[in-house]
Amino acid sequence: MSAKQILSVFYILAYCTVTIIGEKKRLLENIPNNVDSRLHDIEVKLQQLTSQTTDKDMYITQLQSTVLKLQSTVNQLEHDRNNQSAQIQAMQKIGQSGNHHLVDAKGHAQSASTVIHFNEPFAEIPTVVWGTTALDIDHNHNTRFASSVQSITKAGFTMQASTWSDTGIYSVQIQWMACPAHI
Repeated sequence: MSAKQILSVFYILAYCTVTIIGEKKRLLENIPNNVDSRLHDIEVKLQQLTSQTTDKDMYITQLQSTVLKLQSTVNQLEHDRNNQSAQIQAMQKIGQSGNHHLVDAKGHAQSASTVIHFNEPFAEIPTVVWGTTALDIDHNHNTRFASSVQSITKAGFTMQASTWSDTGIYSVQIQWMACPAHI
């Protein structure tokens, strides 16, 4: 290889080295800009996430407050229900009720009575109310039916059911309720 050729190779190597060094310098100068840009993007994302987290925390706090209010309402409703249940139980102890089912032969006038005994005697003579809840009659004749309560005492009463003329009756059911007179 001649000196001229060696010199040419040297110039080519020098040129390549300068070009590579220049490119490296340009890349190294852009690195801070790229890093700054990436850091800025990361900071923006972090602020967005922080904002979302704060919004979610506020939402969770609102939900917790709502749950506490609802729990308070549920507690109040349970308290009210328990009070009402106690009142109902007290009222049930005050009054008594029942029904009398009378099954009769068909086709002739009749009268039936039954003595009803209270589960527990009343302190005073109670008020008794009653009503017919079922009446099965012969449809070929007029309906004639009467019911009454008689001989009311602290311990019970007599229930009377009757038909007359040609009324045919298959069954009667009478519901009754007894309560202290002062209620």
